[in-house]
Amino acid sequence: MAMAMALVASPAQAQTVPDLPANPLKAIDGEWYGVDHKIKLSVANGVVTIVENDTADPYLKKIAAPAGTVIARITGVESTGPKSARFVGQCLELIDTSRSDTMACPGHAFVQSAAYDGKPGLKINFWTAAFLRKGNIPEYQWQYRK
Repeated sequence: MAMAMALVASPAQAQTVPDLPANPLKAIDGEWYGVDHKIKLSVANGVVTIVENDTADPYLKKIAAPAGTVIARITGVESTGPKSARFVGQCLELIDTSRSDTMACPGHAFVQSAAYDGKPGLKINFWTAAFLRKGNIPEYQWQYRK
């Protein structure tokens, strides 16, 4: 009986993923770092600019946008659930492309509520690249960014 009480008294610790903030577009302002790529983005009022790009993706040829490129002009978000939303606006295709014009942001340009390294936060995605705040990328993973 004491064993059963001990099990009930100490539930497993689970990472909780909070809902998106009320205004996720404003919440993405600031600096973002590629989870698997050495890319740094800056977001200001929905304008997403590449600050640094020093990466080559082993599965795709390259994330083809040099530093200084505006890759998106986001005007809003369209909710896809309590923890995710698609970006609305104009986005540049990043992966191995000759396009220089923007198009309506695709379904895989989005923001998600996330929990990484035990810390809740947000994750933004453009094409196949995912970006987190620096404080949400685990220290051990930081050194493996390609």
